[in-house]
Amino acid sequence: MLALDDFGTGYSNFHYLNEPNPEIIKTDRSFTAEAIADEKEYCLLEQFCSMIHNLNLKICIEGVENEEEWAKIRQLDPDYTQGFLWGRPCSYEDFRKQFVDAEQLIID
Repeated sequence: MLALDDFGTGYSNFHYLNEPNPEIIKTDRSFTAEAIADEKEYCLLEQFCSMIHNLNLKICIEGVENEEEWAKIRQLDPDYTQGFLWGRPCSYEDFRKQFVDAEQLIID
């Protein structure tokens, strides 16, 4: 599975939605922050989500940091979201303890 990360910043353009055939488009946190703060930007993100779904691709909206942002972003019907609301960066060891080892305890 190929994901195109940080779409909406830097050198990204619509050409990258077709080449190299990504399955998931991940927006950049700056795109999310602008959409949360400004109704016009929110409308652009809403249209972008619709376009991605019309292309039969998945969208991941990055940078959801609190419940208020999540309430607004979930109205866009993203396939995936990520951000500090669900977890902060951590070391490999901490991630393994929290998610992998803990999951094995539940299964066993």
